[in-house]
Amino acid sequence: MTRSAPNAGRNFESAVTIQALLDRVQLLEKKLAERARTTTIDISLSPASRLLALLEVPAESEPAVRGVFSKTRFFGSIPYGVWLEEDDTGIAKILDRCKVLARAAKIRRPIRQRDPVDFKDLVPTRETADLLVQGYLRTFETVYRILHVPTFQQEYLQFWINPQSARPTFVVRLLLVMAFGTCFYKGQDVSITPRTTAAPWIYAAQAWLGGPSEKIRVNISCVQIQCLLLLARQTCAIDGDLVWILSGSLFRAAMYVGVHRDPQHLPKMPSFQAELRRRLWASVLEIVLQSRMDAGGAPLICRDDYDCEPPSSIDDLDMNADDPAAMPFVMDGFTQTTIKIALMKSFPELAKAMNGIRHELSYDEVLKLNGELITIYRENSFYLLNSGYPSQEETTRPTPFQMNCISVLTNSINENPNANSRNSNDHDDFYRLISHSGAFVRSTLIYAKFTICLELLYQLQGDASSIFPSSVPPFLSCSSSAASRSWRSELHAATENYMQLAKGRILVGETNIKEYLFGRCVMERAQQFGCGEVDEQEEDGSAGANDSSNDYDGGYEEYQGIEWEGLDSQFLFDIPDSWLFSSLPAGGTFNN
Repeated sequence: MTRSAPNAGRNFESAVTIQALLDRVQLLEKKLAERARTTTIDISLSPASRLLALLEVPAESEPAVRGVFSKTRFFGSIPYGVWLEEDDTGIAKILDRCKVLARAAKIRRPIRQRDPVDFKDLVPTRETADLLVQGYLRTFETVYRILHVPTFQQEYLQFWINPQSARPTFVVRLLLVMAFGTCFYKGQDVSITPRTTAAPWIYAAQAWLGGPSEKIRVNISCVQIQCLLLLARQTCAIDGDLVWILSGSLFRAAMYVGVHRDPQHLPKMPSFQAELRRRLWASVLEIVLQSRMDAGGAPLICRDDYDCEPPSSIDDLDMNADDPAAMPFVMDGFTQTTIKIALMKSFPELAKAMNGIRHELSYDEVLKLNGELITIYRENSFYLLNSGYPSQEETTRPTPFQMNCISVLTNSINENPNANSRNSNDHDDFYRLISHSGAFVRSTLIYAKFTICLELLYQLQGDASSIFPSSVPPFLSCSSSAASRSWRSELHAATENYMQLAKGRILVGETNIKEYLFGRCVMERAQQFGCGEVDEQEEDGSAGANDSSNDYDGGYEEYQGIEWEGLDSQFLFDIPDSWLFSSLPAGGTFNN
């Protein structure tokens, strides 16, 4: 009897286990029967494959993740896409060749050097420095308002009287200010260029910020330096596509020192300090927002994260350092901060919604946001154009550079086709900026001109009865109509201007050939449509690509001495405008 009890227990456990297995089998058979009634299975599959198809349980539906991976980077769905890897038109080979040439050109540029013992050794002569500083003060400082100009000018004069007494923060700030000035330099020294002259200054400032005792460099002055550094990298096209990563550090440093809180909610401070903090926070917001739009990432900021008011509409000379009260927000007439106040009307929430990885904007939402942007742009333009005209003095009305900048910055999402209109003065500051700059200026130009090129091709394709005639608006449907000819003439002229700008950027050091290559393909395609002849080579756009590759063959001999075998043709050129070619099907034609 003592031996039968354990055996009985084991038998009972086995029976329970067997019954549980039978229950599971019955449940599985029931599910298979239910799924077989609602699932269509390919009878050509093997029995095992058919069983797996029946057993497959659909995952819970989740919103599609908006964005795309290209090489090692993730791009938001708005600015970028991935260029098709499989391409038989010959364009891919041309791009590979240009990438190798670009890497060879970059090898000859200044690289990060050992930090100098004294940053003052990097400052050029007084004559050159004066021109570079003036270039920054009349351009970017009038838009972003990072510095208090009278204070900076006073320190600048003192620096040349006694360089050894200058504080390190001022010297680093001076180097970055001069880096901006290289884009607008109009002196006799032709060797001063953004990509070569400014590079050592930018690298030195970055090394100083990340050097030993980094903690003591988290203050108002260093946040100013961080703002200048990120903008200088974008303006001088020195690793400008990585600014969004660093803008996160800038944003947190600004919050660390408390500039995101309005001075009225802080212990009483002089109005001078209060206005500096408001201006600085406005600059931080603009840099974070614009760098996000260039990189296609989330801005990581919303309106609930701060309560700092816009800066007051006052000139620098009106900021009294002895006034103990924080100055309230006022806005009356055109001043040195009017442009900055206008830019504060941007919508961080808009940028976040446009690149939220799980938020798809509806058509109605897109129309609403587009209307808000247009309204803001018109209000800013009307106010700026009218606020300064009572006085005809140059200092009391916006400059062409300021108007062009606010147009580009406000229309970064709602692309402005005429953002790069070149005036009669070839040496205009804004034209110099778009000729050298990367980041937000370059991206906006690409968006606008890509839209124009597509519109031109659609209009030309509409002439042929066999190619999407329904895509042409009724008032342009007749090829002989005066409105149609005028519209296409404007589109063609704008595309040609874009071509010249892209070519000019390459001549001054741009290594990305895609902008120019795309323009040549479009122009060649447009020419063939105009003549009524589209042969097989033109159908895939390769003729324009071949022509563009021959434009610079004359300079190829300069690199004949380079060991090409040592250069990696698959070098990771994470070029932001790779999205341009994502709309091109394998055949190279554009479809609706």
